[in-house]
Amino acid sequence: QLPAAKLQKASMNSVKGSTQCGGVWLKNMMKIMTPDGLSYSGRGKLNPRFRSVFADQNRWRVRRLVLKPDNSSFGLWEDRHIYNGRYGDTPVSLLYQAKTNDFLTVCNLARLLKPEQDKEFLHGIKIQLKTDDSNDTGQLVVASAKENTGSMGVYFPVIPLELSPMRFRVLLPLDSSSNCLDLAVKKWKEQFSRVWDRLPLRVGVVAFPRMMPFQAVIEATRGIEEDLDSYREPEIWRVMGCKTQESVTALSFKSANHPYALLKTIPTKLRDGREDVFYPYLAVEEKQVRYSLDFQHPDGQVYRHAKELRTGDGVFIYPTLISTLYMDSTARRFAPLNQRQLTDWLQMRDLWTMIEWNAPSQSAIHGAWSELISRREDWQDLNGNWMDGGKETWLDLTRAVFYDRLGVRGACLEALVEAAGTGLLDWSLEWHMNVLKKQVSGGDI
Repeated sequence: QLPAAKLQKASMNSVKGSTQCGGVWLKNMMKIMTPDGLSYSGRGKLNPRFRSVFADQNRWRVRRLVLKPDNSSFGLWEDRHIYNGRYGDTPVSLLYQAKTNDFLTVCNLARLLKPEQDKEFLHGIKIQLKTDDSNDTGQLVVASAKENTGSMGVYFPVIPLELSPMRFRVLLPLDSSSNCLDLAVKKWKEQFSRVWDRLPLRVGVVAFPRMMPFQAVIEATRGIEEDLDSYREPEIWRVMGCKTQESVTALSFKSANHPYALLKTIPTKLRDGREDVFYPYLAVEEKQVRYSLDFQHPDGQVYRHAKELRTGDGVFIYPTLISTLYMDSTARRFAPLNQRQLTDWLQMRDLWTMIEWNAPSQSAIHGAWSELISRREDWQDLNGNWMDGGKETWLDLTRAVFYDRLGVRGACLEALVEAAGTGLLDWSLEWHMNVLKKQVSGGDI
């Protein structure tokens, strides 16, 4: 693990471009038997993929400018101190450099400049500035703006903290964390789709405001990692259905730790068209070999090819998990953690897309969900457990409220009601509206 001082230095560089920051930790919980592991390849592949998230954005997103004050500027500026202010509604952070008597931008310039605008747009603007630990203000009047051609001229939104075959830690702006995580999950699926049951990906996401003490962030991170590390024993998933078509086997599972069926697809052929008799095997409960492709390990464990699984088979699975935490206060690092299947993350993201397109307004979704949360408490006890018939009654109310307030119909309505019953809707609204501060635009699919 990196020393706290180094972590703190890295975090400061990343936080300045955004009012909020996110830390994403990816971990393979089992030994990787090949140098193709996700975290290992992250050294050469995940970092560029994460950076590609910013490639198509405003070019000022990754640029820094040197702002020269004119003679009407005033303030007791101290060398190498960061000063914060606002230009209109846009937050601005600047680093004063006494040697050259100028300010270096250490914030997200895409908030100040549109893609088509030039740096000359900043000439003459006035910004009231102060430090975080003082109320003394000064005024900067920009006389000129030029691009920094030195080592500080480019802002790197993605900051790797740890790269190893077993763990990948990275700091990045919170508003891009979801897209980066989507890319990581996609990469893991590409490389481990045949062995997902025994080489799982465990993900921890810690989101925090700019002023959050970094030591508290590190403690929260360690708490999440220890919690995910505690899941070392496999779960037993029961096969509910199995269908092979062309070169892919689709499996439906039921787990005692999951409220609804889990769907998995496994490639069963190699790229050259031959049957894959090496990787797509799953450990089963049975002690005897039954089918032609079954084999028994010397320790007695029976492994069965994915396409030969039958309804009712019990399979040992090391689950892929994700844990997210929003630290709106330092006390949140001690809050109970909630782990979910990684597939829930993808469903939660799709759910938000549906909400964006179908909810008529931000206030409509806020009002509808606030009412449902209030009424949900009427049908639950103090421990959050449903009373007899309470959940069914509440879901009926949910259907009626969404129909009336949001105007959703058909499959979209049923998907929202189902998500409300499984808790995915809570997570989706909390993550996108409360943490990421996303706005519902409204529209029709």
